[in-house]
Amino acid sequence: MEEQKQRYTVHRAFLPQKTGEAYQSCLVLDNGLPALDVNKALIVKDKGYPRLSTTDHYHICAFLNYLDRAGIDYMDATMEQIHQFLVHTYSFENTSYGTLKKYIDVIGKLYETIAIIGKPLDPSLYIPMKGSTPKVIRNKRKDPLTKVWYLKNMFRPKKNMAWQTYTKWYTHEQVTAIADELPLVHRCIFLSTVYLGYRCSSALSIKMSTVDLREKHIKPTHSKTGQLHTSKMPDELALLIQSYIENERSRNPGNCSEWLFLNNRGGQMTYESYNSALKYAAEKVRKKHPELELGTVHTHAGRSTFAAALRSYQLRERRLGHKTLSDEDFCILMDWKSLQCLKDYDLATRIQEISPLLEGFYQKHKQILAETNYLYRQVK
Repeated sequence: MEEQKQRYTVHRAFLPQKTGEAYQSCLVLDNGLPALDVNKALIVKDKGYPRLSTTDHYHICAFLNYLDRAGIDYMDATMEQIHQFLVHTYSFENTSYGTLKKYIDVIGKLYETIAIIGKPLDPSLYIPMKGSTPKVIRNKRKDPLTKVWYLKNMFRPKKNMAWQTYTKWYTHEQVTAIADELPLVHRCIFLSTVYLGYRCSSALSIKMSTVDLREKHIKPTHSKTGQLHTSKMPDELALLIQSYIENERSRNPGNCSEWLFLNNRGGQMTYESYNSALKYAAEKVRKKHPELELGTVHTHAGRSTFAAALRSYQLRERRLGHKTLSDEDFCILMDWKSLQCLKDYDLATRIQEISPLLEGFYQKHKQILAETNYLYRQVK
């Protein structure tokens, strides 16, 4: 049976920037012609920045084609019809909550853009559905015109579920297990966060020109605070990146790109792609190695692992009287603005600092216990 032709489709296109140059992106077509309001909303959502990702375009097409099959024009859609589409996507297509939020984001931006233009929409879009209103609106200036975004609250998983235990930092065994389950490119990114303490955004910003495999030096081109420094790679990471460049990146359609880490289409690896791969690998680890007790992972845990290990090493060297990095050096290395950030890691590494002080206590434990019991009997 021939597949029914979709009214809304996604096609590659070159769009102009403010500088006058063109960049490759995508357009949503309505029966072969650009859907003006839809594409305007997508450009506004991206804030005018060039992007090769087509995720939003396909999400909005799925929504528009769903309405079209039901004989509904998207300009006449009600809040209930939008909700029905989300229920269908969430329940019958096994979509995750994270992906569903992306659907809601792009649909919300579509109707927000139309509302700003002044075109008439169904009145129900301006009234939150029952059960969707957040308990607290933290910033009323960001309260949207339409209430489509509030639908996220109707699908939000319960936070008190046992599996929502987040992993703050990894053990050595967990790092090895996760790395083994990741594809090569994602493994390089993951170990860059664990061994070098990079934020995910910094790891993704590394360019071919900032990698020196001979000297084992690597440098990101972006950081949260704007402070950039060159890092020395351990042998394992340097060999892994070399293997990626020679065996995988060289066959990628974007092998001439300036970016080190590429997706399958040849574009710069995105946060969403890496995050999805990390979560999928963690799920496989939980099934294969339940004894590791790996909780829900997030991209920042690798950086936290590096910081906790480095702080433990720094305190141990300081106790032994060896020359080591200062707290100020630590903050520069971690790209922190304040020493206040060290406190979170001191809680985890405090046992490293006080354990020598307890050795004398444990050696005299019997004597101390006997003296304590004697004093207790005297008081009694």
